[in-house]
Amino acid sequence: TSEDTEAAGASEAEKKPNPRKRKLPLGDMMKLEAKHGKINLGNKGLTKLWNINPDNLEACKDKERNFLPSLREYFEDPIQELNPHNGVEEQYKKVNEGEWGWRALRLMSRRSQHFFLLGNMNISKLPDYLELMMKRMAKDFDINIDEPVTAADGDGEAAANGDSNGTDAKDMNSKLTDEQIAQLAVKLAEKWEALIPKFCLPQEKVDECKEASGGNEEKCLKLLTAWVQQDQDGASPAELTYLLGSLKMGQLIDGVF
Repeated sequence: TSEDTEAAGASEAEKKPNPRKRKLPLGDMMKLEAKHGKINLGNKGLTKLWNINPDNLEACKDKERNFLPSLREYFEDPIQELNPHNGVEEQYKKVNEGEWGWRALRLMSRRSQHFFLLGNMNISKLPDYLELMMKRMAKDFDINIDEPVTAADGDGEAAANGDSNGTDAKDMNSKLTDEQIAQLAVKLAEKWEALIPKFCLPQEKVDECKEASGGNEEKCLKLLTAWVQQDQDGASPAELTYLLGSLKMGQLIDGVF
């Protein structure tokens, strides 16, 4: 019957897939977006990143893009470790940590004139070189590395352990504890998103943190936990202190370590 024929035709029409909407050629898309002041790089993620700021060269000059700590901020504590009155054992000195040493070299190459003034001295070991450079910087900073530590300089026992809060230098290079992570989540809650690029986590982990229920404190806790799980012993108080220093946020975690 005609009704059956119409029903069959209708069912066949339903089975046919909807034709895909034809995309504009890339060249046409680029021209269209250029009219609105945007640049299309052919990749959604790259295009979004490129167009965050209308003038990328000016954005690169922004003071907030300068993540390098000052020489004094980075070297002051290791310079104090050279003072024999502080009683820091040789194995716990910063100059003997390879990772810290290479960061020190990179920073000195950018900010210290001493990096290029070694002369004819032949130094084969990195710790020896860094110790020599820090002695020169100590004079620049008016730090007397031969002077006995007084009460005004801080607790003697804490100084010997390498930290003003009494944290052992060895503990500063150990994995963050659950208690420390919980304290950090509270102190860094309002700035937790600034840590994302520093932790180098997979995007899916970052998305999980952003979608976590609760407030910024819960999201920060999740982010810190994911970082510790990924980097293990590399996620240490010393490493976090360095990262926060590069973000000018070191004061936020005073009293945790």
